[in-house]
Amino acid sequence: SLTPIGRPSNEYEPSATPTITCYNYIGWLDSNYNGCEYYEVLEDFGCPDRGDLWPNADGIAGSEACCYCGGGLLEVPACYDYIGWLDALEIGCWWYEYNLVPGCPYV
Repeated sequence: SLTPIGRPSNEYEPSATPTITCYNYIGWLDSNYNGCEYYEVLEDFGCPDRGDLWPNADGIAGSEACCYCGGGLLEVPACYDYIGWLDALEIGCWWYEYNLVPGCPYV
């Protein structure tokens, strides 16, 4: 469904490369009682060797709980359309939102 999207003032214009914030699961420990810090120190980024090895009693492994291992909770920043923007065919954002897959992969 379409929702109106406002554009912030120029002072708060969104970045062309927005940052994504990630949060580790609070208090998570693997079956060996190691937290995400263990993986950050002893593992390569993405935790290819140990990320899935030692899930805790709830079945949650480092690959799901820790940002460094590719898990955690991602917080993606808001995205804004430019009010009044039209492409070369004078088609606005609303058309792309309604007719295409998010991210416009085929355009």
